[in-house]
Amino acid sequence: MMQEGFMKGFLNKILLLFFLFLFYSVAYAGPYLDSAHGNNNYGVKRNVTQLSGYARGNCAHCHEQHAMIGGTEPQPASGSASPFCLFAKNFSKTTANPYQQSDDFCFYCHCYTDATSLQTSNFTNYNYSRTFGGYTSSSIDSIYEAFNQNSYHNLYDVWEFANTNTEFSWFKDDSNPCCACHNTHLARRNKEHKGNPTYSAISKPSDHFNLWTNTMNDYAPNKYQAPYRYSGGCEPDGGSCSDLTGQAQKTPDYATFCQDCHSYNMSSYGISQINWNADKHGNAIRSRNEHMGQPIIKPPYDVAVSNYVLSCLDCHEPHGSYSYRYLIRKEVNAATTAFTEDSRSAWDSLCICCHQPHDNDHYLGQKCSECHYHGSNF
Repeated sequence: MMQEGFMKGFLNKILLLFFLFLFYSVAYAGPYLDSAHGNNNYGVKRNVTQLSGYARGNCAHCHEQHAMIGGTEPQPASGSASPFCLFAKNFSKTTANPYQQSDDFCFYCHCYTDATSLQTSNFTNYNYSRTFGGYTSSSIDSIYEAFNQNSYHNLYDVWEFANTNTEFSWFKDDSNPCCACHNTHLARRNKEHKGNPTYSAISKPSDHFNLWTNTMNDYAPNKYQAPYRYSGGCEPDGGSCSDLTGQAQKTPDYATFCQDCHSYNMSSYGISQINWNADKHGNAIRSRNEHMGQPIIKPPYDVAVSNYVLSCLDCHEPHGSYSYRYLIRKEVNAATTAFTEDSRSAWDSLCICCHQPHDNDHYLGQKCSECHYHGSNF
């Protein structure tokens, strides 16, 4: 009788554990099934014969429970499973581009035709200038291609910073640098929902397990003016430029997001520390609207608002850029830039997207950057 009672109690515990496991599996599956990778219409589906019967979005398209499938995959082809049970190495720790597809796990699918994508069907990831700026002349159509440009977020630097910063304790030595800004199990398809910030693709590095859905209107209520879109209207979706708050509520709060890292001293990476609350392009009050009797601001920023606050991605690309430095966008405020060198004309091509041009004798022909830079208070 005692043995029978023990067995019943043991079985009841097993059943309880099973249902708890089932409950938490379903609870945690929800966000993944809502994500871009888990979606059953366009989620992950690796083009491998052995996985042809697996549903789109199935975990096995990225994770392999054992060491390989059929022995024809990239690493690991033998021995034990790789960290996170991925079918290939997460990050090679190469220190500079040009990157190869094998340098970063994400490049196996996010490469369009720049390399052989393992995703079926193939898909594009245009840069910010095209997706949200409406500049359809941009030829960048994949994340892999974006990172292989002149100016880019160095993946090794991102990996090192995240791996050594105690605030990002979730980041491990074998983690992928892309995961510093994206949670692959939560990231959604914002490129198809430009005006809906709940379809966020980003997670703040210090809050990795939640999507970042705060908007520029949360950061600076009634002070964020979305720039013109190249194809009409204002960013991010071509909505009305006069709807100051409405467009701000569609734009993610990139000021807070980017400062999660860039508020630190990054001199070792050749980058200045940024305090957007004290920056003239940020929350600092602008000191004047004219220079020598001439207006200095172009539309849509010439309306009488005491201080406009910009988003980092109004001027910068998040992954990579054609520019010689600083991730400068090709399209800014419905105008194009020519930022290929550190010259007066190059800086003018960027700054006059929003500022009225002045003659070449303006401050003896100095480059804009000699006086006006983040933190200069000019």
